[in-house]
Amino acid sequence: MANENIEIQQPNFCFGPQVGTMCTIDTTNVNTVLRVKSTSGGTIVDYSFTSNIINELLGVEYIGPTNLSGMVDDLTFFTVERINSSNCIIKRWETQTIFNQMYLKEQIVKYSIGNNYYDANSFAIEYYNRVFTSANAGASGPVGLAQYLEMDSVFGIKLGTRLFLGPSTDPDNFGATEVVHVSSVVMYAGGYRVYLTSPVQNQYKIGDQISLYLYLYLYSKQAYGGSYDSGTVYKFDAYSWNKIEADSKDIYKRVTTARWCPMVRGVASVVGSNMLFIRPYESYSNWRSLFLKNYSANNTDSYEVYDVIFKDYSVYKLQDKTTLRDDEGNKQTFTWDAYNYQEDTLLPYSDSINMWIDRSILIGYLQYEAINIQVRDQYNVSLRDVNVNLYIEPGDIGASFDPLSGYGVTDINGRLTIYYSSGSSYEGHTLINGKADKSSTSTGSEFVWNSNNFVSKLYYDEDISLSTKTSIASSNSLKQIGLWYEDYREWKRNLSLLPDGKSSPDWFKPDVWVVQKSFFTTPGGDWVDINSGLGIELEVLEEWLPGLYKSGNQLDAPKKDEGCTFPFENWDFDNGYCNHESDPYPICNQIKVVEEFVSEGKLNQLTDFLIYEWVEEIIDGILTMVLRGIPPYTIITLPDEAGNLQISQLKLSKHTYYVDGQPHDYLWIYSNIDQFIFVEDAVPKFWSEKNPIITNIWIRLRPFVFSLDNNTLRMWVKEVSYMGDTGYYEVTDQLTLTNFDAGGGALGIEVLYDPIEDFHHAAVIFIRIEVYDIAPIPNFVSVDYFFNVIPDFKSPYLTNLSPGREEDYVGINTEVSFEIRDAGAGVDLETLQCFINSIKIDDSDLFIEEYDRWYCKVTYTPSKDLYYGKTYRMTVKVSDSSDNENKLNDAWSFYTVDSDGVVFVDFDPIRCKRGVSRFSDVSVIALADGGGIDKDSIKLQVWDKDVDISKVPVVYRVS
Repeated sequence: MANENIEIQQPNFCFGPQVGTMCTIDTTNVNTVLRVKSTSGGTIVDYSFTSNIINELLGVEYIGPTNLSGMVDDLTFFTVERINSSNCIIKRWETQTIFNQMYLKEQIVKYSIGNNYYDANSFAIEYYNRVFTSANAGASGPVGLAQYLEMDSVFGIKLGTRLFLGPSTDPDNFGATEVVHVSSVVMYAGGYRVYLTSPVQNQYKIGDQISLYLYLYLYSKQAYGGSYDSGTVYKFDAYSWNKIEADSKDIYKRVTTARWCPMVRGVASVVGSNMLFIRPYESYSNWRSLFLKNYSANNTDSYEVYDVIFKDYSVYKLQDKTTLRDDEGNKQTFTWDAYNYQEDTLLPYSDSINMWIDRSILIGYLQYEAINIQVRDQYNVSLRDVNVNLYIEPGDIGASFDPLSGYGVTDINGRLTIYYSSGSSYEGHTLINGKADKSSTSTGSEFVWNSNNFVSKLYYDEDISLSTKTSIASSNSLKQIGLWYEDYREWKRNLSLLPDGKSSPDWFKPDVWVVQKSFFTTPGGDWVDINSGLGIELEVLEEWLPGLYKSGNQLDAPKKDEGCTFPFENWDFDNGYCNHESDPYPICNQIKVVEEFVSEGKLNQLTDFLIYEWVEEIIDGILTMVLRGIPPYTIITLPDEAGNLQISQLKLSKHTYYVDGQPHDYLWIYSNIDQFIFVEDAVPKFWSEKNPIITNIWIRLRPFVFSLDNNTLRMWVKEVSYMGDTGYYEVTDQLTLTNFDAGGGALGIEVLYDPIEDFHHAAVIFIRIEVYDIAPIPNFVSVDYFFNVIPDFKSPYLTNLSPGREEDYVGINTEVSFEIRDAGAGVDLETLQCFINSIKIDDSDLFIEEYDRWYCKVTYTPSKDLYYGKTYRMTVKVSDSSDNENKLNDAWSFYTVDSDGVVFVDFDPIRCKRGVSRFSDVSVIALADGGGIDKDSIKLQVWDKDVDISKVPVVYRVS
């Protein structure tokens, strides 16, 4: 064993507060402890947790300075525990040095609820280390000045943000620390001032550290909504613990550990052999993908990176083994008994050198051929100004390089060409080794290596075996096949050129089918695999490979509705070509934009298989065709450096081989590649939430090499809401297309769609766009995404009130009417209740005219007239049809007209008459204008006593 350092027992760690230390949590003891260790492995101190960690620990994060002379109080640590597939626990701890304890300050349990599913697999805390930009005298200075501080950035700081100050470098209180909380941030002429809820106590100088945290990012294995098709990253406010936003992608469910990277301002997320840098403030796009180099020396077996931490540009990867290479390119893997870190860096360095040649079989002596070289860094980005040396290993001793030294320097694109000249007598293999400098010593050496080889022959003087033919095909691709065919065609024209003993060139027909996939093998894209099931000879290859012609016409694979298939109904087997009634169809090319890109760099080599072929055998005296296995061949040779292989497929005609008991008729290499980002921007953002119902759809599409073709762009929209599923409907004729210069003279397209009708609340809007570019064989770009419309949070409302609000002089025989409208899900009339002066109106007394689900009119006709001069208050209660059941509770008042009163005339006896008999009748006529008289209200009293009276209507005749 070698290269051990911290030697911890469980796969979690973080930087420690004390200079030169790291911390790890050990849950194997009776009491869970935080163990502080030196970088050389010595244990400095253990801190016991006041509450044991009993669930699956996803990791530990420390927020604060890392240059203290020892542990101090109030240092903040975070842990996250996975309880089960639905719940997790977030805990915040603070140190107490007097008891060597980790004191639990906060515990937040996240339960899966609604569309949020917390099947947690990793987390990260967004934190920053700021500095004082002006000295602060603290309690020793003026009182007012201690209430605020000035720092280099106030990004993300708000009310309640916790600031850990120090350690101080002021001589009066060297090493002092303290915790303060933010009250507000105020801008002034010189910048910003951060006001505090309590004054600063210690003195600090310019450059002293300020540590703070803002948000927690929680990765879940389930998508927003609960599906396992993709994962989700949730962003929580680290103070209120409210969910801020969520983003779902397939890549998130495969994240094994994550950590905030301040230098990138993103979440570094480990997925297999790569670390992706997800930037939340740039729509969760991936900044770069860093290759972790967690492969054994055989370049096939990978091992896990359990955790990762950052310090400036340095990266520390927690592993249980490491692979290093020496200056000669030899690799060795070291396995550890404990977990240790391997250091890496974010700064670019040479990580791979790729070498390829167009013609690796050189026929004849003194042949001249270019060796193409490209150097890439750990992000798979080209590196310029790298020194490259080529070496000729034992083989053709007469071979040489141009320049003679075999030395060159990569250009701005990381590329270099050195020429190879074969000797005058050698036949056989010559190995070319390439070495590039400017690698990182963390890999074990400052050099990276790769190799390629030439085969020199005077002429084709012997049959080429199956393994030779297939290896040539796989390493030299379509161009080499073209050169073979040129030889074959020349031999067919002039039989005198054939080698001795060969009467026909047919011996050279290699029964192979080659399909090469790479970054734009042709201007039109990749080749599509064709399952022929037949022996494909070079005459047939001629018809299907671009650049090879028959009768001057290129014949490409016809494209049917379902795509490319073979054989075709119109294939002429006798003559070896396809009968086209119209122009040739292009080979099917498709580049599809997916939700994620993967760059794991993992290459799998298939070496153990049998090839079966039909052979003739005499069985029971009868000549019979039977399947027999022939010995295995290693067809594909992988390069030494992972991540540099062009993806290829090798078609074997007439043969079948079996893997895990399953028959296959082609070989493959698995590799994951970076996805070119065709979508530069979109409004609304992909998979965004809380978009308004009135929104345009805008998207900016970038081309790869050739301009996008406006005439081929088509767009479909689908809305799923409470109104149902519309299905995809095409809106191409409603689009506004604008071209923009995407660089290099290629034009992209800005697409604008203004929907004729507004979307519905709480709807999911699915967008599908297809477009071709103008390449000779057009590439097909497909974009699929969705966004959510904000749920309905608005209540219904009343309009067209009759009588109106606060209306006077309302007639006593009036009807009451009003209209109910809703701008969201619609009115739920089942919940309608109406009251007049707090008395509920019977539903049968309400006449409702429902025009649509969003608009209705309600009329109430009182069973009898209202009273004069009275205040009436009408109350309406109703909910909408949304899941939120937004309620309307509205009321208004109106006032009925006053009565003109009653006039009494024709008194008998008349007023104040004397000498009236005690038994005389008394009568009077009561008159009222307009509204009439309420007979029941007439009373007559004598000496304050009610007496019985008769009431006789008076009829007036008008002549």
